[in-house]
Amino acid sequence: MELREQARPFIQCHVNSGSAASFWHDDWTQNGPLLRLVGSIGPMVTGIPLDAAVSHVVRNGHWHISTRSRHPVLRAIRDALPLHPPNPNSADEDYYMWRNSLNTPPSVFSAAKIHLSLYPNPPSVIWRKVVWFKKRIPRHAFITWLVMKERMVTRDRLLSWGLDVSQPVFFVV
Repeated sequence: MELREQARPFIQCHVNSGSAASFWHDDWTQNGPLLRLVGSIGPMVTGIPLDAAVSHVVRNGHWHISTRSRHPVLRAIRDALPLHPPNPNSADEDYYMWRNSLNTPPSVFSAAKIHLSLYPNPPSVIWRKVVWFKKRIPRHAFITWLVMKERMVTRDRLLSWGLDVSQPVFFVV
């Protein structure tokens, strides 16, 4: 449930009968969820309940939305609706499809592609080959990586945090 808002853009609903698809919450139009398009005022302006299915808005093969009003919310909804409404008497049920990225059409689910969509690879750094080469010594590579990321806990950094650090001892020969 915590990831619902993060996953919602990747789910698209294909409407057949309109009985399972949510009119306001599901992504079934070309413009995404209608509630996101018009905001929370949409159900109040249209009189369509927040929990209404798509089939609730179809009457006699036509969309049942006021055409008299020029309210911007109603105009936005009318413009977003498909030209042909679904057939509520259809035997085919609505179904949901998964998109592996926001810019691709629905396809077979791929955890790797979803992960890349949510967490794209960071840009490559110029020092990568200096630290991560084939015959590296892990301890040296790790320390070098810390230095490159400026995360080495050095005496200067400890002093900048206000910690009491003893002075280094230098031997003179």
